[in-house]
Amino acid sequence: MFYCSVADIHTLSALNLLIHAFNSICMVLDIIMVAHPFRLIHFCWSLLFIFIYFCFSVIYHLAGGTGKNNIPYIYPALDWNKVESTILIVILGMLTVIVAHFCVWLVVLVRKRIAGCEDDVYQQSKISKASSKQVQSLNAAVP
Repeated sequence: MFYCSVADIHTLSALNLLIHAFNSICMVLDIIMVAHPFRLIHFCWSLLFIFIYFCFSVIYHLAGGTGKNNIPYIYPALDWNKVESTILIVILGMLTVIVAHFCVWLVVLVRKRIAGCEDDVYQQSKISKASSKQVQSLNAAVP
């Protein structure tokens, strides 16, 4: 089998920086500037995606799939020939996602505090109130 180092496969280039670093910077700026609802519990969707990806990588490994340059893994950290270290990477990856999501949630709280917004600011834009059980007409005359 032909093995090569990670540096041979993943070179530091403008494309690599645009795909990874610039994308991350744009997403953080988007979170700071745009008032999309962001809930702490939404980390479960990221964990679900990670779980599905790791299941895929196990199935890919068991099916004999290979990565770039015919290496027996997609990423060195996901080399299922070394199960103990790969499971550790999986657990650390999931914990990192939870911590990162918590940090972004804190940024959202600071953004709301600076803007003087309440937690339920998006609720105020609804047509009806939750307690009324009646939808107000959009064409209602303004008194």
